[in-house]
Amino acid sequence: MLNAEISATPGRSYSSTKTQNTMRKALPLIAVLFLTALASHAQTEKGSQTLGLNFGFNYSKGTTSMLDPNTNGIYTGENHTTSFNIGPTYSYFIADKIDLGGYFSYSLYNTTSPYYPASESRTSGHAYAGGIFLRKYFLFGNKIGIRTGPYLDYMRIQSRTAYLPVNSAYSFDSNVSETGDAGMLLDFVYFPVKNLGVTAHLANLNYSHYTNHDNSYNSSSGNAVNFSLVTSGLYLSVVYAFAK
Repeated sequence: MLNAEISATPGRSYSSTKTQNTMRKALPLIAVLFLTALASHAQTEKGSQTLGLNFGFNYSKGTTSMLDPNTNGIYTGENHTTSFNIGPTYSYFIADKIDLGGYFSYSLYNTTSPYYPASESRTSGHAYAGGIFLRKYFLFGNKIGIRTGPYLDYMRIQSRTAYLPVNSAYSFDSNVSETGDAGMLLDFVYFPVKNLGVTAHLANLNYSHYTNHDNSYNSSSGNAVNFSLVTSGLYLSVVYAFAK
């Protein structure tokens, strides 16, 4: 009996030592997995913040038909619009996966349209815009998904229109438009690394009120409801997320 007890004791000691060594090796892996999960969640958890840079490019082309007063025929020509915008954005997560924030942007644009067979109108201008938003995130693995929510914004556009070459007398140098929007925006979201993310506009539904004034003392105003899928332009944001 004594020999059996003595021979059994080393066996129990060896098993305990092996288990302890296995746990020591596993602890660093467990710690890495825990910290990775914590860092991933910290991107969109309550108290986190984001700083970003928005930029966009849009190009559209269409056709315009009009009556030629000289021949009473129908003239059809192409119109082109190109625009570019850039600006900062900031948000604060008031709850897990819900952020509140705002943005500012500066835009440049140029539009060319047919006026008569011997002329065309060229409009160029710049715009300032700012707004606030509230967004809800739906992410898979805290890395990829969508976000959506309401927004309010305001834009002021100043432009110059020239009718060239034969109708330059009708050109005007100052045209001011103001637009206020309320709507819902849908974005694609992707965090390829810990704190750096990329977003892109997918769809926009809004109600807008606009006014327009030019240096000929003409003015107009109106309301519109718009729905758009982003197909003719690229609207991206690069964001840096940092935890509380």
